[in-house]
Amino acid sequence: MSASGVSIANEKTLQKLGLSLEPVSGGVTMYAGGSEASQGQMRLNVTNKTQFLSFLSSLEQEHIKNAEIRRNLQDLVEVLSRQLSGHYNLENPQDEMLELFGGLEGIINQYKRLGLDASVIKLETYLNHARNGSLREFIEIEKHQLLGKPGESFGPSDWQKDSGSAGVSERWERALNVLRRLKSNPKSQELYQQLFDHLNFSLDVARNSTVALTYLSSDSRASLEHVFDQVGAELAEMGKQKKTS
Repeated sequence: MSASGVSIANEKTLQKLGLSLEPVSGGVTMYAGGSEASQGQMRLNVTNKTQFLSFLSSLEQEHIKNAEIRRNLQDLVEVLSRQLSGHYNLENPQDEMLELFGGLEGIINQYKRLGLDASVIKLETYLNHARNGSLREFIEIEKHQLLGKPGESFGPSDWQKDSGSAGVSERWERALNVLRRLKSNPKSQELYQQLFDHLNFSLDVARNSTVALTYLSSDSRASLEHVFDQVGAELAEMGKQKKTS
């Protein structure tokens, strides 16, 4: 699974493992080892969870001492994690995604048995959110860095630094939509509260940061303040509803 062009020599071997490579038109990128394939873009699917789990269960910790086997197993779950977060349709899951989720707990347990716990932290997080019905929201939070720290990521604290008021408004509305969906899910209240608190904090940081944005015109500054006022009112209303519910 090299980043210079994905190729696996023996298709029959893949079939025995319960895996398949799928060429994707339009450019779904396959990731491995922290890099992305720039040509011959492919998607790796778990097509038979029973066969794949059987393969994993046949491995022992002695096998994992082989650096190549260990690296390939680590790359495999990295690929699956990235595809789950970016390339599967979570609103309308297809067979490949359902097959992966059907075996996800078993895959995680097998990796832990082999001492590869750190490799499946991301997959386990996705599984827990899927069980709570908040996977789509969690992935949106990751993708748009909605919990990003000020100055360390391009999150809600920093959107106004290189976007006009229309772009800032659109980003905040997307964040509020995620928050609304979490609020309506009784199983995702911990994540809701985390995002609610962070968005309130981020809004304060964003307001204060406009003082240092000397390149803003008076009209642009006023437009941003209007956006911040609207977002603040929405967050305040959601906070009231939470206290009375």
